Parts: sequence; C-alpha cells; structure tokens
Amino acid sequence: MTVTPVEGADKPPTTQVPAPGRSKRLLGVEKVERERWGKFKIRDADAMSANLLIILGAALLVVGLVHLGVLWAPVRLGRPSWEFGTLSQTFTNVPLMITGLILLTYGKVRHPRTHPRWPRRAAVGFIILAVVQLSMGGLYVMALPEVFRQAPPLSIGPLIRTVVRNGAEIVVYPGICLIVALFLWRGVARRE
Repeated sequence: MTVTPVEGADKPPTTQVPAPGRSKRLLGVEKVERERWGKFKIRDADAMSANLLIILGAALLVVGLVHLGVLWAPVRLGRPSWEFGTLSQTFTNVPLMITGLILLTYGKVRHPRTHPRWPRRAAVGFIILAVVQLSMGGLYVMALPEVFRQAPPLSIGPLIRTVVRNGAEIVVYPGICLIVALFLWRGVARRE
C-alpha cells in the first residue's frame, strides 16, 4: 500500500481577511466597511443612506403637498365642474406625494435608530391615505353625471379619456398605499 502526500498539506492554514469594501457578518447583520481614498472612510453608511432617503422623500412629499394645497384652495365643494377638475388634477399629482412618502418611510425604516413601532404607525398612516383617496374617488364618481350633462358634444371624447385615466388612478394609488401598509405591518415581528 502506497501513501501519497496531499498537495498543500505542508502549508500552514491561512485565514481570509475580507478586502476593504467587502461585507462581513456581525451578529447576523451585514456590516459594510468602506475604506477608500487613503485616510477617508464612511463613518456609518447605513445611517447616511437612510438620512439621504429621508431628505429626498421629505422634499418630494412637501412639493407634492404644496401642489395639492394650491389645487384645493379655495374649496368649492358642491360644484360638479370644480370637483371634477380639481379631483382630476389631484389624482395626477398624487404620485409625487406617494413617491416622497414611500422614500421617506423606507429611509426611516432602514435607519439604525428607528423604533420598531414606527413601521406599524406608518402602516396605519398609509391605510388612512388609501381611505382618503377612495373617498375622493367616490366624490369624483358622484360628480360625473352632472359633468357629462353639462359638457358640449365635442368635448365628450377627451372627457371619456380623462375619466378612464382617473379611474385607473383611483384604483391603483389606494392599492399601492394598502400594499405598502401590509408590508410595513408584516415587517415587524413580535418578541417572544
């Protein structure tokens, strides 16, 4: 019987050190160490990226709310033409506000110092936003018969296209808010 030596058996075992910029696991959480540009390094990449998302989300949310505030001032509920025009423009401007709100929420959830109850509270806020949007959709639908009755025959075609577009927005935007609320609610686990 001949014994053949194993290749590399005479070499001492080496430990691999992760290269800068690579991630390593620490207590089940991925910790990213970034060392670039000589003596500079990012102190807390998670907090910095979360803060950037919060700032961007807050800026988009504020701009979206200003757009909506300008549309709704002064309020003239009871006038079908005003309700139809204002709600049509409202549904067109809602994506900016929702995008800002989702970015702000995502940044807040990703922030290392966020309390675990915060996502549940944000989920309730998204549910309330969905209910408000559905209520506005109901008001929009109630104004449609009067608007169609007052519209001249040449404007019926563009009016129908506007109603179809707004109908899709009335269904999709509250749906997005409810899906985000579900993810936020289910993303928090109870302590055993």
